[in-house]
Amino acid sequence: MLIRALLLSILFILLRPSWGAFGFEVPTEPFATSRLAKEASSQEETTIKAIIWNTYKFSNDSIKSDYQKLILNQKPNLLILQESVIPSGESYCLIESDCYFSTAFHRGETHYGVMTSSLFPMQENNTLHSDLTEPILGTPKTSLVSILNLGNEDLLVINTHGINFVSLMAYDTQLREIVEKAKKWTGALIWAGDFNSWNPGRAHLLAQATQALGLKEVQWEDDHLIKRFLGYKLDHVFYKGIDIKKAQVLKTKGSDHNALYFEADLKSRP
Repeated sequence: MLIRALLLSILFILLRPSWGAFGFEVPTEPFATSRLAKEASSQEETTIKAIIWNTYKFSNDSIKSDYQKLILNQKPNLLILQESVIPSGESYCLIESDCYFSTAFHRGETHYGVMTSSLFPMQENNTLHSDLTEPILGTPKTSLVSILNLGNEDLLVINTHGINFVSLMAYDTQLREIVEKAKKWTGALIWAGDFNSWNPGRAHLLAQATQALGLKEVQWEDDHLIKRFLGYKLDHVFYKGIDIKKAQVLKTKGSDHNALYFEADLKSRP
């Protein structure tokens, strides 16, 4: 797989195809964040019940069934999805939520990227594209940076899909941009997603980035069920300012990633 990726990268450099040649377009960051719903209202509950999941573009009936079961059984109030897609013929936002989508690229009316849906009101949402792009299609990966209001406290949520099939320098560049965006935030923070941290170099750079923000990593029940490549986990949740009460990996059939679920409370601030 690594040799194939290298050959594809060389081919990309030689041919220099444009996004338009494949029918893909990348919106500039000010136009990459879409509001899908604005229905959340302030609620007394402050316990976070979050699902983090690479949804394989909702590309088959099995994953749609998985999604419905997860929502029914776990009753999340925060949904953090990677490899999401709009329009898909149906909405994957939580009912009565604030729901935002960050487009990495689109082909015609179909957009691909990450989505965050919250029953807690969302005050701000911004897209961060990776500065460098993946080979062949020349498209970036994206992060959605959101501020949620939980009672009298605010929570920063970063939903990331890590760039793949590129040099460590390109991977580090994406992580550093996110760290720069988040480092001035003094409150509670969750950084979650599919980080594509599948080799020692990537895992090390991710550890450096999260340490720079003072984050801990959620420890999961059934940790072995988390998606891995070459023995390294791809999906992670990092945090500060919250107390983790429960953390599970939930089996799914329709995606090549299992879903992560956790419950947490905000820590009281002095």
